[in-house]
Amino acid sequence: MQRTHRKWTQQPAYSAASALAIRLIGKPEMNTIIGGILMKDTLPHSPPQTATKQKKKLKKRGPKGNKIALAFKKIPHIAVDFNEFARVHNVSTNVLRQIKRHDIYSNSGQVFVRKDKNTKKMMIWRELK
Repeated sequence: MQRTHRKWTQQPAYSAASALAIRLIGKPEMNTIIGGILMKDTLPHSPPQTATKQKKKLKKRGPKGNKIALAFKKIPHIAVDFNEFARVHNVSTNVLRQIKRHDIYSNSGQVFVRKDKNTKKMMIWRELK
């Protein structure tokens, strides 16, 4: 107990170095004394700083959404121009050729991509089973 201004009050017991440091810097709850060295915390809830770099978040890759599935769903039963169909549905021609990989509507018929011998154009259509 210490006497302060003619009143007896109970104060926490600090060493002389701690008391001096607290008087110089301020609030005791934001300061830590380790081995006689005063460590001042500027932000009490900040994450610890390290010398290692932060990991970069990976960029999302691959097709966004379900436009490939919608394109395969809308393949008509009559032959249409392959390149025009790919352009309208915003899907690459290489994806439309990979029928076994991307056609989830195979139960509604088989998809064919062939070149028309008369017009020399690639055509796409679905035949019912």
